[in-house]
Amino acid sequence: MWRLNDLFGVNQAHQAERLACIAFGRLDRILGDNPAMLERNRALFNAFTAGRADVEAMPAEHGIVAFPRWTGGDTDPLAAHLRERYDTAVVPGRWFEMPDHFRVGLGVPTELLEEGLVRLGSALDDLR
Repeated sequence: MWRLNDLFGVNQAHQAERLACIAFGRLDRILGDNPAMLERNRALFNAFTAGRADVEAMPAEHGIVAFPRWTGGDTDPLAAHLRERYDTAVVPGRWFEMPDHFRVGLGVPTELLEEGLVRLGSALDDLR
C-alpha cells in the first residue's frame, strides 16, 4: 500500500517541509516592513480612486493587488497608452474576462507606487 501511495499520492519533499518550518520560525524577519508598506500603499491607492470620477473601486483593505473599473470601457487602450507614453504597466481586465477593469500591483516600494499613480492619473486624463 505504501508503494501505491508514493506513486499516486501527493507527498511533500522533506527538505521543503523543513525549510517551511524554519521560515515560519523567522517570519518577523522575513516580513520586515512589508505589512506597513502595504498599509501605506493601500491608503495611497484608496485616496487615488476616491479622487477620480472615472475609476471605481472597492477600498483596498487586503492583498497586494487592486482591480478597479475604468468608466471609459475597454482597458486595453489605457494599458497600451500607459506603456507607450508613460513607461508604466497595468494588466488589462480582458485577461480576467472583465475588460472594463485593470489590475494594479500594490506590493512595490511606496515611492514607486506614488509615481505609478501619478502616471496612471495622467494617462486617464489623456484618454478623457
